[in-house]
Amino acid sequence: MYAKGLAKQEEILDAALEITARKGYKDTSILDIAGAVGLSQAGVLHHFQSRENLFIEVLRRHDRRALEANMPLLEHLDPTQGPLEVATFAEALASLMRANAETPGLIEIYSFMAVESSDPTSRARIFFDERRDHVRREYAEVIRKIQASHGLPACPGADSMALSLHALADGLQLLWLSERDLDMGRPIIDFLTMMLPGTENNPKNTNGTLPD
Repeated sequence: MYAKGLAKQEEILDAALEITARKGYKDTSILDIAGAVGLSQAGVLHHFQSRENLFIEVLRRHDRRALEANMPLLEHLDPTQGPLEVATFAEALASLMRANAETPGLIEIYSFMAVESSDPTSRARIFFDERRDHVRREYAEVIRKIQASHGLPACPGADSMALSLHALADGLQLLWLSERDLDMGRPIIDFLTMMLPGTENNPKNTNGTLPD
């Protein structure tokens, strides 16, 4: 019964994405989703308690899958194995952005819920607060490793750059909703390449600072 319950939850989340892609986030109801998976509204709410919780789980599942897909890359972000290349980090994030655009309904759910989370009473508030902190912390950690492995000065600061990168990614997804041919990956690559130039332009010297 437990396995069947998990399978049904996955079916519900898939249906939520598919219907959102067709009808839009605002017009996708629990009734629509219930009909697609052969349940009553009460049956869907038994699994997720509310429409908001259901869509939060859609986003949480996507984050988990994206992390699993990028594990091979993350395993190579080890400065003890040699300098970390800016291109490796940039291409990984660009690939993730492009994959988001190929998942119908996902960006619309994320963008609308991100706005709704600004309401302190929203159930999405905790999810987005925790996600924001985690994403920026992870970005900053990788940026620091890149700076250190290439002997780059920590200017601009990694935390500030991570915030800017996060804002750029979210802003691009918002633009994509009205510009569906937008390549969201290219600006990510350009931003990181500009802010974190590679070793060919920044040779490392013995004291860890840039030479004159």
